[in-house]
Amino acid sequence: MAIPMENYLLIPLSIGFAGSLTFGPVNLCVVDTTVRHNLQAGLWFAIAAALVEGAQSFLALAFGEYYPVFLRQHPWIHLVVLAFFVVLGVVFLQRSKSSDSQEPAQPRGGRYFTQGLVIAAMNPQGIPFWILVLTYLQSVQWFEINAQTPLWGISLFLVGVVVGKFGALSLFSLLSNTINRRTAFLQQWTDKITGGVLIALGILQGFQYFLT
Repeated sequence: MAIPMENYLLIPLSIGFAGSLTFGPVNLCVVDTTVRHNLQAGLWFAIAAALVEGAQSFLALAFGEYYPVFLRQHPWIHLVVLAFFVVLGVVFLQRSKSSDSQEPAQPRGGRYFTQGLVIAAMNPQGIPFWILVLTYLQSVQWFEINAQTPLWGISLFLVGVVVGKFGALSLFSLLSNTINRRTAFLQQWTDKITGGVLIALGILQGFQYFLT
């Protein structure tokens, strides 16, 4: 069965966009970065997170069958993620006590781009998500990616993932920037909410470690 070329772009773009609308640490950090700094800072963070999502989808594509085995052999990875998110959550909670709820943004976006790379890379949910997506898409024959897939097909798939992710995160950034200009409530509570969620996600990783 011939797979339409546009499927390689539009399907991962749609799934990447929809999957990124769900509640998660990257979304919250995009909102927090936008609220504390400005829209440009939030978009730099979103670009970095989208590129990481593309890398994670490539890992799912290339090494998906080995990923569960790798986690079983190295369960300590859950503890690393636990420590990272708990520490990051505490940083956000401590920052919320500052009298200045909005800090001046740096003239360049490198700081926020780096933050986006680190936080997105430490959120490992993208790899199993894309493993499940790829398994389903190939089972229904919407498209098939394997060793025989031409480079253009893989390239379109990765571009679709990155664009879909960035589209969703930029939407979060735009909305939070709009709301932030109209109310001080978001400025006062964004760090507390983000910090609490990050700590909860870290604890969840700890449960996964002790239950494996």
